[in-house]
Amino acid sequence: AIHNKNGRYNKALENLQGIIAGYPLFPNMQDVQFWMAENQYYTGQFKLSDRNYTLYLGNYSEGDKRAEAFYGRAFSRLELKNYRESMSDFASLLEFHAGHDLCADAAFQAGKLGLILEESGPAMGFFQRAIQLNRDDNARKSEAQAWIFYENEKFEKAAITFDQAAEAYPGRDAEGNLDPHRAEMMFLSALSSFKAGNYK
Repeated sequence: AIHNKNGRYNKALENLQGIIAGYPLFPNMQDVQFWMAENQYYTGQFKLSDRNYTLYLGNYSEGDKRAEAFYGRAFSRLELKNYRESMSDFASLLEFHAGHDLCADAAFQAGKLGLILEESGPAMGFFQRAIQLNRDDNARKSEAQAWIFYENEKFEKAAITFDQAAEAYPGRDAEGNLDPHRAEMMFLSALSSFKAGNYK
């Protein structure tokens, strides 16, 4: 898996597949299974990464990378547009691995998936959790709060809070392009202002 850190994902996959084929009793097979899934995710093989994260979670109930496997599988399923399953994986991470560093992002991502699925209740619950877990991340905290205002039709407050989120995200990249998160927050702030009637 050293190749993984160097970004040589294809070579890493070749090595891991070689271990599975040639040394099935390899003592660190759970690590092989996990890193197979990771490499497949980073090479855009989302169906395979979903499958291998699932195998890891099914085969290694005491595995030390279970939180990361739920997280990786959630993003694999997000890429495959399996939104409900993705949200379920983020929820499992929050339930079974509370306190893990990935929980802050998992709560935020689950909230956004709740919006995609038009399930406002769960989305608001996840966003409340995201606010608690993202205390030191002003961008994420502000965005989660803004979505709560927006979904509750408090558009004036949503506009202000989306603005705060926009300010907290990075400005521009090295090529001078606006950060996509910042651009999205600016758009949502404008939309909220229109909905609040602030277009005169």
